[in-house]
Amino acid sequence: TTLDAVDYDDAGNIVFSGRGEPGNVARLYVDNSLAGDAMVGVDGTWNFVGAAPIASGVHRLRVDGLNARGKVANRIEVPFFREEQKKVASAPQASAAGTTSSGGGRTHAA
Repeated sequence: TTLDAVDYDDAGNIVFSGRGEPGNVARLYVDNSLAGDAMVGVDGTWNFVGAAPIASGVHRLRVDGLNARGKVANRIEVPFFREEQKKVASAPQASAAGTTSSGGGRTHAA
């Protein structure tokens, strides 16, 4: 299981995404507190939008890749910076053509 990005949706909510073996689970922890699980889809990707708010500042994200038997097959742990939600919800994002649109910034973590 990999962690490919720490991102924000248009509302400023934090989104984690990555890849893994279809049918396996990515179990996510923020500062060693369980945030939730994301099932790896048939396309080999997973995406997680947490329901609990994450305060702005520096945090530790841990992703445990669980195999089909529910055992930890691999573990990734990285620091990430959570921007203030109101800043990313209203920040314009530059597109490839040089124009701007609403949306959040992307921080790659892997």
